[in-house]
Amino acid sequence: MKKQFFDIPGFETWESVELLSKGWSTDKKYIVKTKMGETLLLRIASAEEFEQKKKEYEIICKYAKLGFEMSMPLSFGLCNSGEHAYMLLTWVAGEDL
Repeated sequence: MKKQFFDIPGFETWESVELLSKGWSTDKKYIVKTKMGETLLLRIASAEEFEQKKKEYEIICKYAKLGFEMSMPLSFGLCNSGEHAYMLLTWVAGEDL
């Protein structure tokens, strides 16, 4: 298990973390499987991008209230002893663009 994620709330409920090498952003993305069978999306960026990622998370929170199927926001903050910003979202299966 990735020790750099130990300080993300709920980390103790994760069963596996797998790097996802898809997508257009520069974020590192991971598929998280929880012990309860949930699948989550973890996005990691440099702490230097914290303010930009915070705005992104706030926009996702705003759109989540509109009621259409999308990755729902779960948590946002710093991890890896403050070296990275993280965004944890629900997983929505779909097709690549």
